[in-house]
Amino acid sequence: MNIFLNRVEDFIDIEFAYIFGSYARGEENINSDIDIAIMPNLTGIDKMTELFTRGNLIEIGKEIFNRDVDIVFLNTDSVFLKYHIIQEGIVIRDDIGRSGFESLVLREYFDFKHYSDYYNEHMLNSIRSTE
Repeated sequence: MNIFLNRVEDFIDIEFAYIFGSYARGEENINSDIDIAIMPNLTGIDKMTELFTRGNLIEIGKEIFNRDVDIVFLNTDSVFLKYHIIQEGIVIRDDIGRSGFESLVLREYFDFKHYSDYYNEHMLNSIRSTE
């Protein structure tokens, strides 16, 4: 994993990173991809450059691990995915800013979870009533 992270840092600065998904749970199989979440320092980088950077990192991962790799940038993904990552993920690169990030994600998740649960319940009831 360090080989991958060191190669990634040729493109971007990494504040911290996690591995998550089947590899973090120890449930990987021959068809599993490797899910990696990165908190990049992308100050001053436009969205298009960010997308190309993510694509380059995926290609680096495929080359190093000889399997599909999915890269998640933690600064842009949903609070639900971030929550899932910090709950089940394994920290593979650490930084002092990670604890603040995790605290913020937990606050945002629990602030929004009530509304999400309410919406989901009403949506399911609506679907059931049309059956």
